[in-house]
Amino acid sequence: MALDSCQYQDNASLGSPVTAGALSDDLLGWLQPLLAEAQHQGKRVFGMLHHGVVAHFASQADFFAEYLLAEYQTVGQLLSEYGLNLVFTGHFHAQDVALADYNGDGSQQMYDVQTGSCVTAPCPWRLVDLSVAAGTYQIRSFFVDRLASISDFASYQASFVLEGMYSLYTHYLGNLGVSGESLQQLAGLAASLHVAHYRGDEAPDAATLSQLAALAQNPDAQTAMLGQALYALAVDPGLADNELTVNQDGAQVAVNGLWRRWLSQASA
Repeated sequence: MALDSCQYQDNASLGSPVTAGALSDDLLGWLQPLLAEAQHQGKRVFGMLHHGVVAHFASQADFFAEYLLAEYQTVGQLLSEYGLNLVFTGHFHAQDVALADYNGDGSQQMYDVQTGSCVTAPCPWRLVDLSVAAGTYQIRSFFVDRLASISDFASYQASFVLEGMYSLYTHYLGNLGVSGESLQQLAGLAASLHVAHYRGDEAPDAATLSQLAALAQNPDAQTAMLGQALYALAVDPGLADNELTVNQDGAQVAVNGLWRRWLSQASA
């Protein structure tokens, strides 16, 4: 199911594209009977859309909410209830795989496989091999590391994205009131963590973790808040991001429960 989560209606009046996304009520109303019919026919369904359905780090909804669907948790739970429990997304340009467990017991889940963009380092792309019988998706990642037109493309792409993120965080943190040497240090740290998140499978070293812990425990409330947010970006406790196999039957209990309800309604 290819789902359009972009919002175009205000682009002309605003003079720029809207970053945030949503699945409209009309689209969801169109989608639900199709998913029920897919279950009736025993078909596997996965989705593709631009915006995230699952938060990819704990502070994403607080600082980068426009990269997630509006009401993403409610929408994700609804989709998974109707048997769509795997989506391929983008928008944030990060290699990251996230899993939402809505009931906390594995009975209703959503896998969000987010893929980065070739316009930002590390310029990734994926191959996915589907085993229909087993319901598994073997996901492999590859990276563009050379271009004929640029002699040292690896260095070029690394510096390009790091400088871009430093500029972004300097502006963002400045708006929060951070200034001077603290602004430079925090922007540099945030930029490097963001670049690591772009590549996926983050593995911050001990010195970085110690620095983040000190920030998170700072007596200044704003500094502590930023430290906690950066720690969430730096430490990925979830699934592997680049090489993994996703089992779509992880939410089989919920799917079977919906199927039983659908059968009872159809026979009534």
